[in-house]
Amino acid sequence: MKIGLICLLVLSLCAGGAISCKNKGEEAAPVSADAAAGNTVESVEPTALPPTDDKKENSMIVKVYGTVITQSEVDQQKDNLMRQFGARIPPDQLAEMGPKMWKQALENLINQRILLHEADKKDIQAEKESVDARIAEIKSRFPDPEKFKEQLASMGVSDEEFLHEIEQNVILETLIEAQTKDVKEANQEEVEEFYRSNPDSFKKPEQVQASHILLKIDPGTANDETRTQKRLELSRLRGEVEKGVDFAQLAREHSDCPSSARGGDLGLFERGRMVKEFDDVAFGMKAGEVSEIVETQFGYHLIKVTDRQDAGTVPLGEVQEKILSFLNRQKQEQAVGDYLEKLRGTAQIEYAEGYQP
Repeated sequence: MKIGLICLLVLSLCAGGAISCKNKGEEAAPVSADAAAGNTVESVEPTALPPTDDKKENSMIVKVYGTVITQSEVDQQKDNLMRQFGARIPPDQLAEMGPKMWKQALENLINQRILLHEADKKDIQAEKESVDARIAEIKSRFPDPEKFKEQLASMGVSDEEFLHEIEQNVILETLIEAQTKDVKEANQEEVEEFYRSNPDSFKKPEQVQASHILLKIDPGTANDETRTQKRLELSRLRGEVEKGVDFAQLAREHSDCPSSARGGDLGLFERGRMVKEFDDVAFGMKAGEVSEIVETQFGYHLIKVTDRQDAGTVPLGEVQEKILSFLNRQKQEQAVGDYLEKLRGTAQIEYAEGYQP
């Protein structure tokens, strides 16, 4: 398992078989794509500790049905998990989670080996059509075939190793699908119960939709003359708006913000998303109003509020499909977790000294 990047859902599940280890009220996933993905680290608490630096990369950590899992495999799986969560967790917090990530990586690999052993017993094969489709889907994420090859090369992965990884994932998916095919889908009553039981998950704060025209100022180099010129220019543009010139068109022509491509539109945002000076003005305006010149650390702004939405609760109708999808995924994950827990109860797992749970 040199790649370890093409992870099946089960590799992110809880090691002990309890897929969703949080309480129902804590699983606020229908309004959060991250939570709905089932990628939780906190739910995994194996007791093995990461190896010390003086261990060799090929040293055995655990053996599952005679197949060795080495330190380097666990380390690579841990690195993959770190990358997965890196976009959502501050670097300092992510670093602190390293040992827990390593523990989860180890359990993921153990689960994988157990499931592959079971699939072998059931003589599950990777259908060529499924393998080809998966490879095509992965390659489609790259701008061209050369970029894909470069990525494999940078990871030290050969074409044969890549193909083997894909085949194993297809086998695992086939096994998992067999375990979840009879799981009953969530019904309307369950959807409504989840909605009622998790009111905080469906609250929405006060929001405004605004556009702006920004004339940038470099705080370190801008002199008084430059600042005066920028303010005069923005004052002139405000005058144009008052005469009826389209605000969006002026933003496209004059704004220094990337939002200029959208006519200055910043979309809907809640308090705290923008710098305080910008927030204070925008949330004090009515829809359709254009502000006076607003100074922030980025420069001078003209702000136009285009819409306002009061704080409230998202109606059930707007989130029903998301809740339904989440509950169905929960049911499937529970079925997989129960199945995996049963398999682990009789699995041949031999830990190296110092790594026993």
